[in-house]
Amino acid sequence: MKHIIYEDARGFLRRVLVKDNDSVANASRGLPAYLDIEKEVDWEAVKKEVNNVLIQQGVFTWENANSGSVGMQAAITVFKRHLIGAFKRRELETRNKSGGK
Repeated sequence: MKHIIYEDARGFLRRVLVKDNDSVANASRGLPAYLDIEKEVDWEAVKKEVNNVLIQQGVFTWENANSGSVGMQAAITVFKRHLIGAFKRRELETRNKSGGK
């Protein structure tokens, strides 16, 4: 088995596992080997949390956002936390499916 990275019809890069003799043309039929952030990140929760932290921290203008403010760092942290959480959930699901710890 080998990994192939290809671009789907919507422009997203995908990493899949295919048989050694499969070509890139068959990549769309491969087993996903990537975090599908469209499906695995709760974007509504991210949007709500980013909105709320920006309001709470007083980030209302371009100048506020570009000043290296604590609010911008907090907003980035929200996204990072959700992304890391999605990777952790995916890893746990993979371990559970394989019977590993």
